[in-house]
Amino acid sequence: MKVYLSALFVFVCSLCISPLYAQQSSSLSANDLLFGSEEPLKVELVCNFKALLKDRDEEREYHPATLTYTDEHGQKVVMEHLKLRTRGNFRRKRATCAFPPIRLNFVKDQTEGTLFEGQDKLKLVTHCQNKSSAYQQYVLQEYLIYKMYNLLTPYSFRVRLLDITYVDSAGKYEPMNKHAFIIEDEDLMAERLGGKMVEIPGISPLSLDQEISSRLAIFQFMVGNTDFSLPYMHNVKLLQIPGQQAIIPIPYDFDWSGLISAPYAVPNETLGIKSVRERVFRGFCRPKEEFKADIQLFIDKNPQLLAVVSEFPLLNEKTKKRTLKYLQSFFNIIESPSACQREIFQACREI
Repeated sequence: MKVYLSALFVFVCSLCISPLYAQQSSSLSANDLLFGSEEPLKVELVCNFKALLKDRDEEREYHPATLTYTDEHGQKVVMEHLKLRTRGNFRRKRATCAFPPIRLNFVKDQTEGTLFEGQDKLKLVTHCQNKSSAYQQYVLQEYLIYKMYNLLTPYSFRVRLLDITYVDSAGKYEPMNKHAFIIEDEDLMAERLGGKMVEIPGISPLSLDQEISSRLAIFQFMVGNTDFSLPYMHNVKLLQIPGQQAIIPIPYDFDWSGLISAPYAVPNETLGIKSVRERVFRGFCRPKEEFKADIQLFIDKNPQLLAVVSEFPLLNEKTKKRTLKYLQSFFNIIESPSACQREIFQACREI
């Protein structure tokens, strides 16, 4: 009898909990559904790629395209009226990339009911060179850099890996299958975090959230990226949370990092380094005890950060081994009092 009553109690509770759970699941925004999955999204992108890839000047046009994917029910979803435009600065140059980064421009009212519901414009990070498999690895490494930063703070851009088949509508090129990734829209990210994006060129470091700024700088040191500036908002976006005075910096664009070491990445001459793989700490100074607490977060997250790379199946073994070795060299520094003193505490910039 007691067993029966216990079973009945569990059943009744499940009836109470299940609708609540369903309500919570259905309350997830479309943006969360798009960027909440670790599975590569298989899509077909059809466009006149000859015309698109030729259009790289400052005055660029949008080119009509169609995006097709299969939803969770196995049904094909065809999104017409999509427009594509080449984007970026350095990677947009013909001398750098045969296949530059792209901006996807959706018609918002035609995204309703799709995985891209509510999206307006999304940045697509592409493979740069068509014939070199190494460049495909560079894209995957940059994707993983974003994923590692997601582990350290919610104040970060989310990304979604795509498995794309590019189809030239003019029939000039053979279909091409590559991995790429999209970056969360900055306004939707701000909405998710309860704030709004702001632009303050030449912002004082004192106006920034000191803890997040320090975390950002240590992270950039970890991946060997010097291609950013907090005061001048170079490869950094600024988020303002209502009721909070300090501005939160959020980094993006890591392709010049030493962890990737892309052939086109060159070191900043003013830093006195000969290779982008040489680390330079570009953060601002903090009280030593606060610095130690910032660094301890990375030490505590060591297993998860390394697992982002070691458990990612799309990196080839050579790239994976090289990436893990580079990350481990960072942990060797911060776990050594003398090396940490030399490379970070003494190298920081005074505000």
